[in-house]
Amino acid sequence: MKSGIVFEDKLTKGLNIYFKKVGIGKTSAGADKKGKTAMGLQLINFIINGSSAEGVTPPILYGILRASGSVFVGSEFVGGNNLWPVTEGEATPNTSYSSSDDNVTIGFNTAYATKLHETDWIPGQTSEQSGDTGNKFVEKHLKSDGKVLLGLYSDIIKQESGG
Repeated sequence: MKSGIVFEDKLTKGLNIYFKKVGIGKTSAGADKKGKTAMGLQLINFIINGSSAEGVTPPILYGILRASGSVFVGSEFVGGNNLWPVTEGEATPNTSYSSSDDNVTIGFNTAYATKLHETDWIPGQTSEQSGDTGNKFVEKHLKSDGKVLLGLYSDIIKQESGG
């Protein structure tokens, strides 16, 4: 026996229009990519320069580690702070990476970046003068600045989608 109630799905069509508008589910498109790019670039900036929520930065001697950051949205290099002139034996900016379009990835491209992030060490003279260096410089910013970064992403989605 059939009931007299008829259901019409208007939500799916509207969501599909919205997702298309913001670029969700599409490679390199729309507000989704724009928001992820801004979020990744802001994170690398917070790590290098400190933020109001977390002041720690990578150590500095010649600036190679601080200048070796890269940001990717999916597999696309979207920028970073690759300002150090590349010479043999120094940091080589990483512009090649493979990942899902859903991911924002930041990385530091020196042989010693992981060691300085993961271990406890005593700052050298230049780092001491900087006054803000320490280990776990990526992890601390992810924890302290996560809400600001997600807010930046959501503000861009809202602005770009008209919502």
